[in-house]
Amino acid sequence: MSFFDTTPMGRILSVFGKDVDGVDNQLPMSMRLLVLTLSSVLGAVIIVAVLEPYFVIAIFFIVIGYGYIAAFYRASAREVKRLDSMLRSLLYSHFSETLTGLPTIRSFGEMRQFINANRYYIDLENRALFIVIANQRQVALFLFGGSWLISSVRWMAIRLDFIGGMMIFLIAMLAVSDVSGINAAQIGLVLTYTTSLSQMCSMVTRQTADVENYMNSVERLVQYVKGDTIPKEAPHEIEGRKPPPQWPEHGRDSPMY
Repeated sequence: MSFFDTTPMGRILSVFGKDVDGVDNQLPMSMRLLVLTLSSVLGAVIIVAVLEPYFVIAIFFIVIGYGYIAAFYRASAREVKRLDSMLRSLLYSHFSETLTGLPTIRSFGEMRQFINANRYYIDLENRALFIVIANQRQVALFLFGGSWLISSVRWMAIRLDFIGGMMIFLIAMLAVSDVSGINAAQIGLVLTYTTSLSQMCSMVTRQTADVENYMNSVERLVQYVKGDTIPKEAPHEIEGRKPPPQWPEHGRDSPMY
């Protein structure tokens, strides 16, 4: 019981709410999309490289560019995600404490104070959430009728789209200059796959960062499962103090003074 007395209820609700949802739903979906997109990227690279062999030279620099942006983004995304989880725990804790002491709050007429405090914690958590959205991946919102509204990413999308545009420009210049001697139909095929390759490379970068961010939820759950944060309860039977099988043998009343 000491764990529940010393640990805020909001932290427990955050772990078994948001973190469990991330591990059960978001992480498997992100990993599945990452594997599918990687296979599509590999196929597109092979087709473009066969038709435009000089593209192989540019692949090295393209990978460096995408890797640099992804590494720069992940360094901040992890900490922002932790900040969002911590502030959400404060919001859950305040909400849980308010519900627990609701009769007392009403009896003393302090409803306005707790409403203002709740608004403060909501605004505080929304600040971190806004940074996550502004710095993170594509945001998919489920709308009525089963449609999906995908808003573009913010910081990272601008840089990834710039690299993708440079890749398309390079392939177009190689095709127009007729370096590889391909015909018009092959040029159209190369440009089509290059356009899709640019989009898929951006998706791979975002999905890789997403998988790493969701690993924070796995880390917190592992701390609760295998860590030393929760003191273990005593076993049901303690060896050395276990009574004999025939116990009790004699009935006796021994009052303690």
